[in-house]
Amino acid sequence: DEIDTLDKSEIRECVRDMHSSASNLLNLLDNLLTWSLIHGEGVAFQPTRFDLSEVISHVLDVFRSSAEKKAITLECRGEQPLEVTADRNMLNSVLQNLVSNAVKFTDSGGRVVVEARKSDHGFELTVTDTGVGISQEDLPHLFEKDARRSTPGTAKEKGNGLGLSLVREFVERHGGDIVVESEAGKGTTFKIQVPTSLPHHNQEPKTPERSSLQGQA
Repeated sequence: DEIDTLDKSEIRECVRDMHSSASNLLNLLDNLLTWSLIHGEGVAFQPTRFDLSEVISHVLDVFRSSAEKKAITLECRGEQPLEVTADRNMLNSVLQNLVSNAVKFTDSGGRVVVEARKSDHGFELTVTDTGVGISQEDLPHLFEKDARRSTPGTAKEKGNGLGLSLVREFVERHGGDIVVESEAGKGTTFKIQVPTSLPHHNQEPKTPERSSLQGQA
């Protein structure tokens, strides 16, 4: 068998590639399922009390193989532990999509940093990368469905065009805001603010216009 001729380093590389592909496929399927639920029977808003730093660590572990394949450093900063009240599944999806995009659009040797901390009126979640950035022309359309579907990653990775739409949807379900700071060739930062006082479970999310987009100074 061909596998018998591989040395340990080659086997590790194969396993890392399989894990990376499986993580990307799982994220794709999760986005498709969530999108269909939102536009069908709906997704219930179920806030609970939990440690946000644990969710961040889990998400970084999911994409560690993909990052290692491109020699990208994944880093977690901020308060640990960080107890918050929010919908854990929705925040997990938000983080998975933002970290997935950050790894996808960051060149080999780059860095992705996730930071979470308490704010005056709730908590703040930030995902920053040293990637290719986003042009000023594309920023206003960033959260539209299919906005980045046709844009391959730095290693030709493909997306499904749903991730950032779900990010905005879930942030707004929390009554929160998302701001994007980016410039072509200079990386991207997504800043999310979630208030302490969450909307009622049956409250409609804010309209897309409430999300903010801006270029870096």
